Amino acid sequence: MKSKQQTPLAYLMALLGVSLADLGEYLYVAQTSVSKWKTGSRPLRPESPHFDGIVEYFVALARDPNRGAKLTEVMEKLYPEGNAGTPRGLAQCLRGFLVGKMLPSTALHVSMRERGKLYSAQVDVIVGNYNPTGKLSVTLPSCEAVIALTEVRDADGNLLYEECASPNDVPGYDKDQYIAPEVLAQSPSGSYIYKDADGNSYVSGFGLNRKSLSGSHFKQSFSQ
Repeated sequence: MKSKQQTPLAYLMALLGVSLADLGEYLYVAQTSVSKWKTGSRPLRPESPHFDGIVEYFVALARDPNRGAKLTEVMEKLYPEGNAGTPRGLAQCLRGFLVGKMLPSTALHVSMRERGKLYSAQVDVIVGNYNPTGKLSVTLPSCEAVIALTEVRDADGNLLYEECASPNDVPGYDKDQYIAPEVLAQSPSGSYIYKDADGNSYVSGFGLNRKSLSGSHFKQSFSQ
């Protein structure tokens, strides 16, 4: 079964309970036009004659206490510096949201419909509707020094091979004993393995679980 695809406009309409008729009446356009923007079959771009009208509509809806609280909460989490609590700031945030400014760069190479699906998933994580979990399949190196390459040359200066500071045939969690002490001394963690400020080691199998949001930062809980 295919995942439900959702554009930024569709997300906003669902969040605030806006129907095709509601938005179409405000813009003086047919519901079929709104439906095409909503599904992504007709891309909604800033140069569209109705783009500013759509932004204006949602800013106007935010005057309602309940709808305003929902919309402001989402925009503030997506754009912490956007000043979404003011009409002007909210309008600016909505402009970025509607054209997918929060999407990862890889999303620029997929279709508009797929882009909407990515956007919806990202928003669900940020606002706390979905709690993603996962485990690393590899060990993350702590710095460039532990994976640096050194050129080995013969007496005539010809390149023979490149030697890595850490052996490639040894798993990441066991590399330290094969790395020169002077190399490990350059590592912030003192090890091949990357460690964060809380002392968590990012080795293969390390698990990450994002449970909630605090301001613009995630509270993170880790397990191994």
